[in-house]
Formats: sequence, C-alpha cells, structure tokens
Amino acid sequence: VSGTTNLTIGSTNSSTVTFENGAVTGHNYPAFFAHVASNTSMSDATSTKMVFGTEVYDTNNLFDNSASRFTVTSSTEGKYFLYNQTQLQSAADNQFNDGQVLLKKNGTTIHQGRMKPSGDGQIYTINLTFAIDLVANDYIEIFGYVDDSAGGSPEYNGNASQYKSYFGAYRIGAKW
Repeated sequence: VSGTTNLTIGSTNSSTVTFENGAVTGHNYPAFFAHVASNTSMSDATSTKMVFGTEVYDTNNLFDNSASRFTVTSSTEGKYFLYNQTQLQSAADNQFNDGQVLLKKNGTTIHQGRMKPSGDGQIYTINLTFAIDLVANDYIEIFGYVDDSAGGSPEYNGNASQYKSYFGAYRIGAKW
C-alpha cells in the first residue's frame, strides 16, 4: 500500500488496519530482555533476588541491570506482558526438595511458580508469564528459592551463550 495509512483486508473491504505515524509507540514497545550470564549461588531455603546482569535489548532504558529491576515511567504506563524462565539447581543430585520463583511488584509477590519434585533430579526449570497494568514508578523484580535437602549451596543457572535464566517484558496496550 502506498500513499495511505489504511490497508483494506478481506473481500468485503470492510476491515482496516491503521498504522501509527511518527515515533514507535504503543503495542510491544517499550520492551526489554535480560539474562543471567553464569551460574549464581543462592542461600539454601532463602528467597534470593535474582540478578539478570546481561541486557540483550532495552528500548527505553527501563530495566536497571545493576539493580535487576524493571521500572515503568509516566510516559510508558500501560498493560505489560512479563515473562521469566529460571533454571534452579540443588548442590547435588537427589537433593532438590523444593524450588520457587516469585514475581514481585513493588516488593509484593503477585505471581509464583513452584517445583516440588518427587523423584531424582538436580536441575529444574520454572517458567512464568503474566499480564499486568503498570503505572509510573511501579517496579518488577524476580526472586528465586531452592530448598536443598542436604543444606547444600543451590544456584540459579546462567550461561553467556544459552539463555537458561532470563527476564523480559513488553507493553501490550493501554491500561485496563
């Protein structure tokens, strides 16, 4: 289509798609994606703030990788889709008793994933997805928890070239 911002779809010519003019705004923007670059120790049976120190992209500088926190500004308020994958590991095989990943908004848990295996194993992956309205100064953080049955030193896993543990978000629209 040339010379217009409307694209007609369908045989009845009754549907239109309108593209925004000017700067990129609206859906799927702003967005960020960060990951853990190497395995990181955690205290046993203690909720630990996860550090996603490697940013792959951050369109509006809303993710602070040193604080590992995503914070919305007044100009970026809206409905966001948040996603996280965390690979948790006990100190040795057969010691993974309980694992949890907590998504916190302004310091309060709003979503949680849990893995309480009944068999052998040392490494488990928990995935979280969540849609939420965020307004200015709201911030999101991820915490991990592993109960190692032998009291060992658990970890959340990372790798420089493979995304084992990561955190991301993108705006999907206006506030509800």
